[in-house]
Amino acid sequence: MLVIVFLVMLYKTEGHVVGDVETYPHLNNPTHSCKVYEEEIDFLRLKVTFCERARKNSIDDCSKSQRKMEIDLETSNSVCLKQQTTILKQKDLLTEQIIYLNGKNEKLKNTHEKCFANLTRLTSENGGKTREIDEFKQSYEVMEDEISKLDKILKELKRRLRQCRIEKKNWKSRIRS
Repeated sequence: MLVIVFLVMLYKTEGHVVGDVETYPHLNNPTHSCKVYEEEIDFLRLKVTFCERARKNSIDDCSKSQRKMEIDLETSNSVCLKQQTTILKQKDLLTEQIIYLNGKNEKLKNTHEKCFANLTRLTSENGGKTREIDEFKQSYEVMEDEISKLDKILKELKRRLRQCRIEKKNWKSRIRS
């Protein structure tokens, strides 16, 4: 609606400045009726009203945009502060975990050093025992070999004993017959 009124006003003035004598020759004619002046004044008032409304609407739009931008900025700042707080908390937690893990790592290093020292000590102590175990294994293997040989001899002797019994039976049966 305001756009139509503005276009009509532009058409009537045809872009000339208000009060221009060439555009408004009746301004220099005192016999001209007051009605023309009143129409002209009403038209100019309408034009002023339209311009004031347009100015007020522009100011309102700017104010609304500014308020919206301020709200958006506050929201963004709030979100950023929350994210920053969260990140700082996570950083603190990670720092605590790093300190804890460094302590654990030190304990593990100490335990490893103790275990290595014990292993070295036990290896040196067991050096003699290892020799004894190796000697025992060798003597055990020798004994196993001897047992195996004796086992073979025993089997042979058992076989011969059976053979002898068979021959004895045969002799007895020959003697009886």
